[in-house]
Amino acid sequence: MLPALTVGLQWDDYLHRSWLTPPTLSVATMHLFSFLDGDPAHIRAQMQQGTVPWWTAPDGKNTFWRPISGLTHWLDYRLWPHTPWLMHLHSLVWWALALSAVAWLYRRLLPSPMLALLATTLFAVDEAHGYAVAWIANRNVLLAMAGGALSLGLHHRWRSGGGPRWGLGAAAALLCAVLSAEAALGAVGYLVAYTLCWERGPVRRRLMGLLPALSVVVVWRIVYKRLGYGAWNTSYLDPLTEPWRSAQAVIERGPVLLLAQWSPLPADAYPLAAAELRRSWWLLALLALLALAALFAPLLGRERRARFWAVGMLLSLVPVCGALPANRLLFFPGLGAAALLAHWFAWAHPRLHRPLIRKAAHGLAAVHLIVAPLVLPLAAASGAVFTRIDQRGPGRRGEL
Repeated sequence: MLPALTVGLQWDDYLHRSWLTPPTLSVATMHLFSFLDGDPAHIRAQMQQGTVPWWTAPDGKNTFWRPISGLTHWLDYRLWPHTPWLMHLHSLVWWALALSAVAWLYRRLLPSPMLALLATTLFAVDEAHGYAVAWIANRNVLLAMAGGALSLGLHHRWRSGGGPRWGLGAAAALLCAVLSAEAALGAVGYLVAYTLCWERGPVRRRLMGLLPALSVVVVWRIVYKRLGYGAWNTSYLDPLTEPWRSAQAVIERGPVLLLAQWSPLPADAYPLAAAELRRSWWLLALLALLALAALFAPLLGRERRARFWAVGMLLSLVPVCGALPANRLLFFPGLGAAALLAHWFAWAHPRLHRPLIRKAAHGLAAVHLIVAPLVLPLAAASGAVFTRIDQRGPGRRGEL
């Protein structure tokens, strides 16, 4: 990930720089991720200023409340406002903390240290994370990943016989995660999967284990809406305000994102493709996922821990389907995918004498343990392309 240090500013980073010069705490915590407020007069003014394109919906709303993430950007502009590489280093520190939380979670939920090490490696070298970590404005998902993984580990400790303090700690970590990014709702998918697939005992007792997390989400959502945050009539979808469009998005975008998780084909290109190509892409994704499901079916049928990771991966997709498909959305789905793949490698090892399993194992190992770590530094450096384009300006358009 070190090539991220050379990327500089890109996309929303320029808006953040303008809004945090000088650095103001209220702007950082309340307005830093508010791009469209739904007021046609304000949006027309933004078109005139050039901060949004001319085709923006005049009544579109795109405002997010991420106060903890905003604080980290406020810190950037307080300490090193003219040194982007230090901002990137700050992001890499959060990425290291997120990886540490993920490794800690795997060590407690996977059956052996070797499997935990393998799953951590698969997650850490996933090329889908490269561009996301190297985009300063996208730091929010790193904080959400750290808090979400910590919350899952604390929840497991609580439900495995720990005292109530572990449950309170899990709720507090989840609150910090959702106050960092909406993507942290993916952690709730794993909590639901834990209740369905991992825990044993009466249904009522298992469901009671979800109360702290659900209370956090409900209170957060009420405050979120009361403060006027949300998305409407843009490429971002809010399932509570646009349920039908959101359901359609899950059906369309879910397979595309899963294909990107399990193959080198990036989801970022999907929104840019022509309609006919998108239909073919979606069908390819569906067929590939059906083949993958058939391959994993024997493991899922006998191992409840593997089912937990698979169900959590699928449920964590639902929140991120509210945005246009992109690899940067694959942090929480990747959490379950890496653990599931580690489980499958352990299951497949004594069965490598079977030609189909041997070929599948070689193929999955090549994609996730050879291609991914080779592409990762390239993905981390790829943002520099957009930085150079931004700096050329309209007067040199012919050179792009």
